[in-house]
Amino acid sequence: MSFVSIRNGQRRDEVGVRSRDGITPAAEGLICMTGVGKRFSTAGQVHEAVRDVDLEVAPGEFVSLLGPSGCGKSTLLNIAAGYEEPTSGTVTVRGKSIRGPGTDRVMVFQEFALFPWRTVRANVEFGLEMVGMPKAQRQETAGRYLEMVGLTASERKYPIELSGGMKQRTAIARALAIEPEILLLDEPFGALDAQTRDLLQEELLRIWMATQKTIMFVTHSIEESIYLSDRIVVMTAGPGGHIKKIIDLSQWERPRDRSSPEFSGLSKDIRDLLRPELEHVVEEERES
Repeated sequence: MSFVSIRNGQRRDEVGVRSRDGITPAAEGLICMTGVGKRFSTAGQVHEAVRDVDLEVAPGEFVSLLGPSGCGKSTLLNIAAGYEEPTSGTVTVRGKSIRGPGTDRVMVFQEFALFPWRTVRANVEFGLEMVGMPKAQRQETAGRYLEMVGLTASERKYPIELSGGMKQRTAIARALAIEPEILLLDEPFGALDAQTRDLLQEELLRIWMATQKTIMFVTHSIEESIYLSDRIVVMTAGPGGHIKKIIDLSQWERPRDRSSPEFSGLSKDIRDLLRPELEHVVEEERES
């Protein structure tokens, strides 16, 4: 099925692209952000990271946050994780306000954040140890997720012995082992080479389809967001980044062909959409 045909013959520039004023909330929102803003004070200066963000993420949905550096993507993810509190607005999970980190939400970072003195298996078991899971159950759970990410044969290795891709797969297995409802991924493949990145995108998609976790995913890559997402939340440039458009890809069949005219065309449309924001960032840097 082609992307264009999904929307009853609409042109590509009409398909699934909605302005902020026309956002339709995701059905049965699991994560709900309403009027979210965040300001930081540094050296006596107030910096506005995000402004007036309204977003709902449905259970089992894969939503990517896309935009230029400094637009507030990671700030929103940190707020959803409970690492930061919004300066204004509200954030809830299943109707309950987020008061801090919780086992229902787990972050995966670009830097892997593995313990170098622990083996792959021991890294995956770490969170289970912290919640007091019995050893036998811990081993069974870790083994299941190591198999899911294809690292059973490497479970006795230490991080120094792993490639970048294997380190990130370990980090993903560790996050999944806690069995959270929500995965929050902050540019998890940003430090990897292009070929490894493509493979791990495919791996993440397979894992998401198997587990039906709710995912919020921060990326700078237009192609990555198209390949993975049900919806792409395109952010304006900071300071005070907010939602510019939401692109709905939920009816586009997976796996998506990166070489198809529809994929390439949508990539160009999003690049054109982001160009003024990138130009704004460059101008701000020149003036600073």
